[in-house]
Amino acid sequence: MNRFSLFEPADGFLHRLDPRTKLGVVGLTFILILLFNDPRYLGVVLLVAILAALSIGKAVRKLLGFGLALLPVLLATILLWPLFEQAGTTVFEWGWLRVTDLGLLFALAMALRISIPVLATLILFMTTRRRDIIAGLVKIGLPYPAGFGITIAFGLVPMLVGSGQTIVEAQRARALEINKGNILARLRKSASLIVPLMIGAIGSMQNLALSMEARGYGASRARTFLREPKFSTADRVTLAVLCIVLLAVVILRFLGYGALFTDRL
Repeated sequence: MNRFSLFEPADGFLHRLDPRTKLGVVGLTFILILLFNDPRYLGVVLLVAILAALSIGKAVRKLLGFGLALLPVLLATILLWPLFEQAGTTVFEWGWLRVTDLGLLFALAMALRISIPVLATLILFMTTRRRDIIAGLVKIGLPYPAGFGITIAFGLVPMLVGSGQTIVEAQRARALEINKGNILARLRKSASLIVPLMIGAIGSMQNLALSMEARGYGASRARTFLREPKFSTADRVTLAVLCIVLLAVVILRFLGYGALFTDRL
């Protein structure tokens, strides 16, 4: 197993669920972040996602690395959104700069809207083999090439991370101090990382294309799978809970709950 693969084999509850059920959970997560723009309600969704992440065991350490990589984006979102959202009571004003309470809350909601789907998608790929995700997507009606392309795209992320770390270690062995110097010096040094990374990615895609052709990809439209997805009692119960939650959140949103601004998503 590639040490940079997202999937972590285990026998937990999430691992045993049918891939279609887990795809439904991820889909519900996206619906929730679109229905709610109040950070208090989104915080509940994040808490549930964190509890789900903790249930997968030691693999949760991988999520910390992705969280640190996402941290600058979240901080930028929290800092910039209050400059554009001026509704609410002023909490800070200096010259042209004005920050309101609703602006800060909405900025926090936008940061949660970024982090929650990322966390949910990572949990999906960490608890489900890629071939099972493809099978699940096909079973719910998505064409096989589309499902294959989606899973391959997500599979590129850990592959590029692994290749990048290998290139960094190789350049450090050649006495290249990547983290030293000013911004311009670091940008110049980054060429020694980006160029081999891109060449390696292109080579990997060519090898993938040759491998697909050698295996007769596209020769037949009828697909079979080594492991056919099957719903268990746990899947049926989980899907029933998902339907109840979806109905409840739609009613809450219709009644005006969970929204700082009821006239927008």
